[in-house]
Amino acid sequence: MKKPFIYIHCLTSLDGKLMGNYMKLPEESNAAPFFKEIGFGGEIYPMRAMLNGTNTCASDYTYGKAPILDKSAAPVPDGDYIADKSAERYLVALDRTGKLGWNKNYVEYAGARQHIISVLTNQVSNEYKAFLRSLGISYVICGEDSINFDLLFDKLAVLFDIECLKIGGGGTINWALLRGGYVDEVSIVIVPCADGSVKTPQLFMAAYGTSEDIPVAFEFMEHKVDQNSGGIWLRYKVKKVWDKGEYKNTFGEGPKDFIAVDNSSK
Repeated sequence: MKKPFIYIHCLTSLDGKLMGNYMKLPEESNAAPFFKEIGFGGEIYPMRAMLNGTNTCASDYTYGKAPILDKSAAPVPDGDYIADKSAERYLVALDRTGKLGWNKNYVEYAGARQHIISVLTNQVSNEYKAFLRSLGISYVICGEDSINFDLLFDKLAVLFDIECLKIGGGGTINWALLRGGYVDEVSIVIVPCADGSVKTPQLFMAAYGTSEDIPVAFEFMEHKVDQNSGGIWLRYKVKKVWDKGEYKNTFGEGPKDFIAVDNSSK
């Protein structure tokens, strides 16, 4: 498998939230330029594409709208559809079942136009693929019922010459790709505010039946403080994605007993 360099870059609150009421505060708005400079400026990460999950795309780009489909659409050719191989930037949108209601073939983000690459499976209907073609949206078929990420990342590298890919959430896809061993680095800008909500998505979220809450360890690389906003950037390299069996054999079952164990010398 050929794979781009993959990094997660997200802006979060102090309590690790990707979204929430804290986003209305000036502390969050003031940190936005710092966040974009780190993740999209090109000096640290030569990013040419970003990947978002279905829920993030529905929330941020299509605003929950359903696609307008032509039930009588003529059959489209089998396989992938590449509408633009030389775009300045790409948005890779995971859409396993074909439900995102796009109205154009690009989104504007961080000062650049990003051509949409829709990631589908073989269960997506002919009329939805015809809908994407009518808008000039590229798509790749990656799996039968669930997305095959080995195949996806190989296609992004080979078909679109993508060498550096940013993962921008939500928390479920962040964790799934991290646990899957695809992520090389994690980059976080933490803003000095929090809202304590238990209903909003956090940076990493294990989805029942999809991924597990087996830990991942990181190696610190660098940090930077934004004096204007009070935000702080943390950069980590992925050190170890623990295998479930190895983790349980090493650390056992259940929580650590902090009272019985003396950690003073550790």
